Amino acid sequence: MPIINPEILNKSKKELFAAILASCDMLQIEKLFYENHSLRLKEKMQFKDGQFFVHNNEIAFKINFMTVAAFSLLLNKIGKFKGFIDPKDQPSLADTEESKLDDIVTDSVGMRMREAEFLESIAASIGTENINDLLNSAFGIEAVGKPTYNQGEIIVFNDHVTYQLVYEVRVIFTLVLDQKGNYISTTIKNLAPGPSAKKSKVTTSNPSDSELIDKIIETSEFF
Repeated sequence: MPIINPEILNKSKKELFAAILASCDMLQIEKLFYENHSLRLKEKMQFKDGQFFVHNNEIAFKINFMTVAAFSLLLNKIGKFKGFIDPKDQPSLADTEESKLDDIVTDSVGMRMREAEFLESIAASIGTENINDLLNSAFGIEAVGKPTYNQGEIIVFNDHVTYQLVYEVRVIFTLVLDQKGNYISTTIKNLAPGPSAKKSKVTTSNPSDSELIDKIIETSEFF
């Protein structure tokens, strides 16, 4: 039988997470997002919710953020998925220079329009569930809703004709901290409530993660 009013408990929990959030260095969190997932942020992160859980027999904090991210996926000419391209290795499609030919034998603008229509038809044929599953598998993040196709390009990738499709999608970014504000990881799997929660696994951080940042909380203790 509860001896504390649940409403008071929930209110106190919200106040605690509000205090944690106010102490967070959002620039460092956005840097972690890029370093861990290689995705470009299109919007500032918005706090979604938070909860407590046990990690290595200690209390940890799971903080979920909602944001919009951009990503590029690659397909070969028969439609097989070849991977995601890292934004830092990807030139801006809008800045791609047109080939300069001495003799133009066709309407280059018309060709680009037909190419854009061709790539848009490819993008329209890819199922939302397939894209979201690929995002989760590659980056360990949860996509929310339907990805929006922005633009595409036919490029040379590993000496092969490749279709590059650029999307934006709303995602949930999960940050895990210990009670001292130390960064643990950015992904939690199998955190369903109930008996299955005992089998929960926390994705371990890479050595580069710990070198990137030790703390993202200004305060040394939450309590």
